[in-house]
Amino acid sequence: MPPGCPAEATINNRNVISRRISSVRDNPGCQILFVAASESGRTREIPSYVQKSPVLTVSDMPNFTGDRGVIQFALKNNKVRFEVNLTAAKKT
Repeated sequence: MPPGCPAEATINNRNVISRRISSVRDNPGCQILFVAASESGRTREIPSYVQKSPVLTVSDMPNFTGDRGVIQFALKNNKVRFEVNLTAAKKT
């Protein structure tokens, strides 16, 4: 999906819009922010942009929750597992 082009769907009677953004600053109204591996050099910076907003930060990068992210997905024994940073979750 090109940056800025939203994909829309309805899940359980709720509208869901997925949008690729080039900067976290360009994202007013975001509720969930997936941080791609291409942003690995900015994992400490990105959560600080959204920490005062109710935004759930999610990634599959190693140590994402250690860098103030909220949810980190990991593949273990061919199953997707997740780790939650409760401190970061409570702040958002």
